[in-house]
Amino acid sequence: MNRTKPSAAAGLAVVAFLTSNLIFAKSDDPLTLRWAELHSVLKGRHIAVPLGNGAVVEGNYSSVEVGALVIEVTKSNNSVRHPKGMTSLPRTEVTQLTIKRHAGVKGRVIGLLVGGAIAGLVSLAGSSEGTGISGEKAGAIVAPIGVGFGLGWLLDLAGSRPKKAVRVLPGEGSQ
Repeated sequence: MNRTKPSAAAGLAVVAFLTSNLIFAKSDDPLTLRWAELHSVLKGRHIAVPLGNGAVVEGNYSSVEVGALVIEVTKSNNSVRHPKGMTSLPRTEVTQLTIKRHAGVKGRVIGLLVGGAIAGLVSLAGSSEGTGISGEKAGAIVAPIGVGFGLGWLLDLAGSRPKKAVRVLPGEGSQ
């Protein structure tokens, strides 16, 4: 009986448990900001903005002007009124927005590469035993790739910035 399989599964379970608090942590309290404070929080972020007319636009934040929020629209439920591209959303219509979750792919890529390298070593070590690939050998080749991808996905999620609601305070002073 191979003792590495239970210990690998136990190790994966421990990693999943330790990262679950980071991954699935929710912050239901909305962030409340003044208009002048938006730039520092939104810089480089992907946001969704529900507007007073029922439209919801989503895109990459560009800038905050005295009378408008400028974003590059990538998605809209009213493409006639808010087409893709740069647009200014009037300050009076922006009362709340959502900073979208951003998860990278670096962990998954590294996980796949490391898992593939381990699978390659397993394949090379087993190549001297015969030319055919048995079910056990195939599992020993595929398993490290899957585990590497899974761990990379967990790390990407743990390092991502979570979705956050932002309430924009009305009026009071300009930028």
